[in-house]
Amino acid sequence: MNDKVAKIFELANLFNCNAVLAEVVKNDPEMDDMLYIDIDTSYNEWDGERVTRKKVERSFEISLYDDVRSNEEMDEAIETLSFLCEVA
Repeated sequence: MNDKVAKIFELANLFNCNAVLAEVVKNDPEMDDMLYIDIDTSYNEWDGERVTRKKVERSFEISLYDDVRSNEEMDEAIETLSFLCEVA
């Protein structure tokens, strides 16, 4: 799980902080620590000879408690950020 958090921060750091913001919030012992990711960026999509500007607005609130749902959400965040790195 720590590898996934590190990968998310690695990918997020490739973007301007206005486009992608990732942060860990440490909570008190009764609550899970959380990873918050806000994505608000655009990219160009080529369709033959035409270019279309696409916008991605996405937020993730992921518990850092190691469970299936958290792992799936981290995988989705990594997939989204990886895609944006490819098209940027």
